[in-house]
Amino acid sequence: MKRLAKTALLIIVVASLSACANHRSRNDQPPGYSSSPSGSASQLEFGVVSAIDRMAGEAQSTGGGAVVGGVTGAVVGRQFGGSSNGRALGTFLGAVAGVLIGDQVERQNNGQRSGVRVSVRLDNGGQRSFDYSHAGDLRIGERVRIEGNQIVRM
Repeated sequence: MKRLAKTALLIIVVASLSACANHRSRNDQPPGYSSSPSGSASQLEFGVVSAIDRMAGEAQSTGGGAVVGGVTGAVVGRQFGGSSNGRALGTFLGAVAGVLIGDQVERQNNGQRSGVRVSVRLDNGGQRSFDYSHAGDLRIGERVRIEGNQIVRM
């Protein structure tokens, strides 16, 4: 019965750490379609899609997640093992697993999701870029209107 309680505690701690993961995105709405401008003429810009580039997300880690995970893993791992050698081994393995899980959770929270960067060559000669989680069915060479910070297909 005691072993079952320890296993349940381990599962709860691992589930709690993985539940901390937060997936942020840039702009989940792909460029849209519209038949009429919704903004004033001074806010509108027109151009042509010049590039659609894939961006790889770069996960960042400060080490805080690894430290918290390592300490938590060591405490939980210490609960396993009947002898002093067994508890020492459990502490070590728990700390290693905790470091790996904690670092991964932090990277998921701080990292950037991969997506696309849509570049637009403006009619006035300028260039603007927009980051999206996906480009929808927007293609290079298509004529677009920019309303604020949103690309709208024409």
